Amino acid sequence: MFRTKINALATAALGGAVVLGGVTMAGPDRPATTTLAGAKATPLVTAYSPAAETTGSRLSIGLRVSGYNKARGKRNGYRLVTRNGRKMIVKKGKNPVPYEVKGPCGSSWFMFTTPNGTHAKSFTFRTGYRVIAPVAVYRWAWRIDGPGRVGWSDTRTGFAGGAKKEFPGRHAIVRHGRYSGLVTNAWVVLTDGRMCASLHPTDVRNF
Repeated sequence: MFRTKINALATAALGGAVVLGGVTMAGPDRPATTTLAGAKATPLVTAYSPAAETTGSRLSIGLRVSGYNKARGKRNGYRLVTRNGRKMIVKKGKNPVPYEVKGPCGSSWFMFTTPNGTHAKSFTFRTGYRVIAPVAVYRWAWRIDGPGRVGWSDTRTGFAGGAKKEFPGRHAIVRHGRYSGLVTNAWVVLTDGRMCASLHPTDVRNF
């Protein structure tokens, strides 16, 4: 229920003001109405348990092309064309870039950085992405679930930036036991118009 239609969300974010994860993002022709740094993680009650956890952690996993945003590409001088039966992204003075839905466009990760089995008072983690071209806009959301009904969620959004971005964090260990972290709904739109979706990296530790 946490998975959103990424193409629709990204298109809305690029075409007009829209609320994403509690943060109002401005469209390309409207000023931002609030800070885009994202809110602090807030405790929540949850019983969410990703099925992927049953097969172990996937600390780092790829980003895949999920669609093309024509307006964003045009804004930066790019066009999606078909040449000899193949779709290409072209821009004057640049080499054509092959366009393929589900093609690779980077990597994403979620990992706890506190050692497994540590009976500490808090734990640390980091999540983020690295893509193959400059970024126009991004939305990065994750959640952490602990033993019982303890958990946190967070969403970060922003415009522009380099090819890599990382979000570190720390939370108090409310109760010792099994903790799982998962990138839930996360995407990046490149300046050439390609929309890249995270494939949900996850990590599981006992603290």
